Amino acid sequence: MSATKSNRLRAWLAGLQLVCSLLLAIASVVLYQNGRLISDPERFRSLAETVGSYRTVLENQREVYLGFYAMIPPYRDTVQALDKFVAKNIPFVEKVDELSELPLINQFCGSIRPITKNLHETLVGLQKSLEATENALEAYTTETHQNVLAAIDNTTKELAEISGLLQQQAQLVRQTTLILLAIGLLTSLVFALNACFHLASLRQEG
Repeated sequence: MSATKSNRLRAWLAGLQLVCSLLLAIASVVLYQNGRLISDPERFRSLAETVGSYRTVLENQREVYLGFYAMIPPYRDTVQALDKFVAKNIPFVEKVDELSELPLINQFCGSIRPITKNLHETLVGLQKSLEATENALEAYTTETHQNVLAAIDNTTKELAEISGLLQQQAQLVRQTTLILLAIGLLTSLVFALNACFHLASLRQEG
């Protein structure tokens, strides 16, 4: 290869290296700007505050739940007592309903059959409702209560960790983009200086 062709190739490669260094510098700046937009502290702070607010709501709900759980034992006792009372009175109402068909009762008291019939149906329906309520309360054991509390506590703990992690990630992304910008610009500068050196050498040789 002649010296002229060799110099042209060197000049062409030096020019290409200079262009690549410029593109690298532009890409580094664009990457840094995009990184700043992604890691905007206000956005991360807003998201962290939202997560923190949800954690506060869960903590308040935990207190409400504890108050509700404290009411379950006396409420269960009330339901059981009322269920027994209804069960004892259903036979009495049935007996009154049978007596209401007697002519003597109808003569002095009028027809009370509709009243006793409605009362009987009401008591039977109430008994079924009380039994269902009692079964639901019995199913809510101490183990279930502890599981609910554990789920709430674990969720609030994770939310607190996420809130802190969001702040850390914002700082980490910003630092990383800054480091990449510095490395990109430094590398671009080295490439540009190398290309300029080759071009200057070619001019001196020419």
